[in-house]
Amino acid sequence: MKKSVYTFLAALFFLCLFPRLIHAEEAIPLFLNGKALVSTVPAQNIKGTTMVPIRIISETLGAVVSWDAKEKKVTVMNESLSIEMQIDKKDVAVNGELLQLTEAPLNVEGTALLPLRFLAEKLGLKVIWDEKARSVNLSRQLIDLPVIGGEQPQEPVETPVSNVPSEENTDPSLTIPDPIVAATEIQAIASEYDQVTIRGNGDLHPTLFYLTGPDRLVVDFEQSSLAADLISSNQPTIMNDINTILDSSNIDPSIIDSSIIDNSNIDDSIIDNTIENTEPPAEVNYSAVTNGFNVSDSVYIDKVRYADFSDKPPTVRVVIDLKQKGNYELIEDKVNHVVIIAKKTVSYTVVIDAGHGGKDTGAISVTKRLEKDFNLAVVLKIQKLLQQEPLIQVNLTRDDDTFVELDERVAIANRLGANLFVSVHGNSYAKTSKGTETYYYRKDSLAFAQAMHPHIVAATGFVDKKVKQEDFRVINKTKMPAILCEIGYLSNPTEEAQLYNEDLQNRVAAGIVAGIKEYLKIS
Repeated sequence: MKKSVYTFLAALFFLCLFPRLIHAEEAIPLFLNGKALVSTVPAQNIKGTTMVPIRIISETLGAVVSWDAKEKKVTVMNESLSIEMQIDKKDVAVNGELLQLTEAPLNVEGTALLPLRFLAEKLGLKVIWDEKARSVNLSRQLIDLPVIGGEQPQEPVETPVSNVPSEENTDPSLTIPDPIVAATEIQAIASEYDQVTIRGNGDLHPTLFYLTGPDRLVVDFEQSSLAADLISSNQPTIMNDINTILDSSNIDPSIIDSSIIDNSNIDDSIIDNTIENTEPPAEVNYSAVTNGFNVSDSVYIDKVRYADFSDKPPTVRVVIDLKQKGNYELIEDKVNHVVIIAKKTVSYTVVIDAGHGGKDTGAISVTKRLEKDFNLAVVLKIQKLLQQEPLIQVNLTRDDDTFVELDERVAIANRLGANLFVSVHGNSYAKTSKGTETYYYRKDSLAFAQAMHPHIVAATGFVDKKVKQEDFRVINKTKMPAILCEIGYLSNPTEEAQLYNEDLQNRVAAGIVAGIKEYLKIS
């Protein structure tokens, strides 16, 4: 009797220790729109439930999957859907609504698995069981997407999900339909700096829109499919002839269609319809990964992903993940079947404020010179330098000895929709006071102050009095990053003599321009 009990307990212990070994009955091949999905951990039947890898299915459909190791939480997001779930817990949040799964998500060898039925329903997938091949075939209807500048993307139209038949179901109707042949094959996708180029062997029909959470551009090409090279695990030949399509001699500006998306304010609005005639790059620099590649040489683009998104009609989706917001345009060369999504060259409006003026003299130096004159002299030098910068439009709050109210200085910058505001001053306190200070007030101005301050200190050679926070009206009420620069002390005889020196003023002006360009990332 004791021996039987021990045998039973040993068997029970084994079952508890290796539950996946007992219940994982078979690996199940997965196909999406007729193409095999290969994962390190395959789909499998566990305790009678078909469990599938979340990441490969979701990301192939253009969704973003994130993993929180501490919370054991998986998040799946696309333009209209947010799914949050935890490993080994049946509760799942779908767009904030709490639902319960039939089986909890599993972590099998580092891959998260989820019940097929739930994932299919939420991603709008049709499920077909191929009894002969003992495989699951998934397909998805096309989401009705907006044109550029149109309304927000509509909610996806989900197709009904069929039941996955049991092993006894041999209904011959449950087979994969013959694939629909796309009119155009997309043969090359490349990136260089802040642009992505796509080439097909026929007419391309791009639809571009912008999505947030995370920020990304999405381009859909109807009646298109990916070339075989683009969906292989290693893609050494994707870029072999991409330089040809990036050669400016192949692009005739007269046949280029251009549309522009402005997402700098998380907005889908068109900012204008002019053609942006940018100089195409000569070489391509990329690091290839499955179904896409990372972009290492761009300030704005993080990675490019792509997939055969739908088969009715055949549609390729290209997702451009962004590091930061910016203005983008779509340039279409219909003759050479090339589409370019590029960062639009924009100009920045910078307002430079010469402190005081007119009846407001500002501080009076140890030799009775006026701060307002020093401020204006430096600002006019800054203006001259900034006028040589093609990406910067400079505006002054005053360009002569005029009195301007503080609120009017603020209003000038706000009316212009300026990107940056810089107020220039000379300081005054005691004869022994010395050094250069840079002030900010709002948190959104701190980075600008930190970028600017070292340039002014280097230009003056004065003591570094650091970046400081102070509630000065012109840097509080302005709506853009705004700083106030106290170049040096007019009350200090040594510094005063240098502040009115032409050479030092030129160095300070050059330093302020360098700080502006550094913050705006202008080379």
